[in-house]
Amino acid sequence: MDPKTRRFELLQLEFDSNTAKVDDVFSQIAISATEPTLRTQKYESLCNLVGEELKSGLELVEYIDTAGIVIAVPATSEEDSQSIAKMATPILSNPKVHTMLSSSGLEIADLPTPAEKKTPKPIKEVPTSTPATATAKAAVEVKVDEEKEEEKPVTRSAPPTAVVEPSSTPSPPVATRKYGTPLEKTSNNFIVMGAIFAIVFHLVMKTNLHFTSPLGPGLVLENGRERGACGLLSLSPFSGCESAIAKMEDGVFSVTKGDEVVFAISGPACGDAEDCVDGLVIGEDGKITIGGKKRVKVLTRAQIDIKPWPFSEDVVLPRNML
Repeated sequence: MDPKTRRFELLQLEFDSNTAKVDDVFSQIAISATEPTLRTQKYESLCNLVGEELKSGLELVEYIDTAGIVIAVPATSEEDSQSIAKMATPILSNPKVHTMLSSSGLEIADLPTPAEKKTPKPIKEVPTSTPATATAKAAVEVKVDEEKEEEKPVTRSAPPTAVVEPSSTPSPPVATRKYGTPLEKTSNNFIVMGAIFAIVFHLVMKTNLHFTSPLGPGLVLENGRERGACGLLSLSPFSGCESAIAKMEDGVFSVTKGDEVVFAISGPACGDAEDCVDGLVIGEDGKITIGGKKRVKVLTRAQIDIKPWPFSEDVVLPRNML
C-alpha cells in the first residue's frame, strides 16, 4: 500500500517454503501488481499486522507456517511499520475484503475480525393527515373494535369541526406500512452480491496471476499451453504494459511480441520415453529441458530481455540462447 495516495492492492503470492526468503516478496510485487504506481515503486521492508518488521535475508518459513498476511512498506514512506499496519487493519477488516481472503480456503491466523454491519432501524411513518381526519380514522378503528366485542353499532364523534357517520358495515382496519423488512432484505442482497463478487474477483485474479507469472525452478509449461506478460492489463489502454506471449507447441517454445517471434527454442518429442514431460520443464536446479533433453536447440536468439519474464532470475540460460 502507498500511505500518500492511499492506494492499495491485495496480492496472493505462493512460494516454496524450503527456499523462499523475505526478499523474494519484493520481486513478486513488481511482477504481480496491477496498479502501476504500486508495481514500480521501491519497497524497503515487510511487516505483519502488528507492525513487526520481517528481517531481510531470512526465510519466509521463519514468520509464516502455511499462510499469512504481510504488508510491503514503500521506501518513500515517512511512516513507520506500526503506522502502516494501523492503516491496513481497517482495509482487511472490511467484510467484503475479509470474505475474499477467506475464500482462498486457507486459515490465516492474523486476519482481522470483520467489522459488524449495523442493521438500520425501521422507519416509522409520519401521519400527513389533518387533526380532524386523524381523529376520524381513530373513531372508525374504535368502532370496529367495539363491534367485535359487543356486536352492535357504536357511533363516535370527531371534534366539532368534523362529524363521522356510522358505517352500515364494519370498516377494515387501517393498514400500516412496514419499512424494516424491505431494508433488511436489500441489505442481505447486497451482502450476498458482495460475497459472490469477492469470490469471482479472487478466482479471476488468481488465474491472472498464474497466467502472467514467470517460469521458474520446478515449473512446467506443457505442450499447447501459453502465458502472457500483461494478462488483464492488456484490456486497459492506459496500462502501459508491453504485451508478449510465451507459448509451448509441437516441441517449440517461443516468445512473440506483436506478430514477431523474438525468442524460440526447441527440443525432441518424448515419444515412448518414460518419465518424460511433453513440454518445457525447468528443474529445481534452474536448467531448461524440452522432451527430456537438456541441450535444447536455439531457433531464434533472444531479441528482448527474457528475464524477469518469461523466465525468473533463478533460471539458468546458456549463452547461445542470448
